Amino acid sequence: MKKIFCVLLVFLLCFSLSSCNTDEKTDTDPYTDKLRQTSSDIVRCFDDKNIEELSKLISQSSHDKYYIETQIKEAFEFYSGKSVKFTAMNFQREGLMMDFEDVQRYYDPMINVETDTGKKYRIYFQYYFADKDIPDNIGVTFIKLFESVTDQQDELQAYIGGDISANYEYTGGVPFTRKAEYTNAVK
Repeated sequence: MKKIFCVLLVFLLCFSLSSCNTDEKTDTDPYTDKLRQTSSDIVRCFDDKNIEELSKLISQSSHDKYYIETQIKEAFEFYSGKSVKFTAMNFQREGLMMDFEDVQRYYDPMINVETDTGKKYRIYFQYYFADKDIPDNIGVTFIKLFESVTDQQDELQAYIGGDISANYEYTGGVPFTRKAEYTNAVK
């Protein structure tokens, strides 16, 4: 009987010690935290019309292909007011892993924004944390600004880090009219 009691005592002691892990994982995910911060930064830049700070978030590969500052300037013309509330969501990982290592790791979050002018927007962006093939992709590769026309319909207003004309051709949308001086900002 004493032997069984000792075995149980040792078992309970081992069990209780195993649950006291000092490296216990917290509820926060560094990727999600970074995406939430980036979402907040993007909205703040739109609110303040801060071209320089928004440009810093954009990846080098996008800067190499597009006139980013020009695209940002145009996007700001479509954004009216300052945000009164916004919600960031869709932090689902995409990409490719090989041998438990990220070859590509990116996310496509969405931000719902309501401004003090009563306008509602959806801002989609893509954020690369890893891309072994194109290391210059790290950061925000594109931002799309949609105005919510109805609860069921959003209209693409601006595309930072991409070719908006090609986007419309791909989706079969209506032609996008840009100001002549912007010339789609594609290099």
